Amino acid sequence: MTNHIAPYVFPIIAVALLIWRAGRTRKVRVGIMWIYPVVFVALAGVALFLAPAPGIAVIAGYGTVALIGGVFGYLRVRHTTLSIDPQTGDISSQSTALGAAILIALFAIRFGVRQMLPQGAGHHGVAVMEATNALLIFTAAMFATQCVFLLRRLKPLRAAHAEARAPAPPE
Repeated sequence: MTNHIAPYVFPIIAVALLIWRAGRTRKVRVGIMWIYPVVFVALAGVALFLAPAPGIAVIAGYGTVALIGGVFGYLRVRHTTLSIDPQTGDISSQSTALGAAILIALFAIRFGVRQMLPQGAGHHGVAVMEATNALLIFTAAMFATQCVFLLRRLKPLRAAHAEARAPAPPE
């Protein structure tokens, strides 16, 4: 019985954490916000490197998926509420329900595809591997785009705070 439940434990915990973190306000740590995109781009790169060489159609599909991931990353940033503490200059972000729903849906789709067809399923196994690689590329593009556009949104907030904190010039 335990062997039948074990594959579902990690996904359930991950989705629970995503839901728990979704509505919380978090401090934006500008100095380390690049870590998620780098990790996901590296994971996507390793997955593609270890996979058999795809055909031209699959490569075009990967490019399309990366573009769509970029659009979703932009939308997630647009649906993120940012605020700045006037005293400390700390910036906080709060994801909307749409942002959390996107991540949960991606996670569920990727897990579902992996569960439906195991790796050793012949031709279907290759298609599953290509589909999961595409989802990984989508996620990497989404996080990378999200990081870039979040930094762009943070720049005027930080500049306005610095200007407000600057001492008035002597007359």
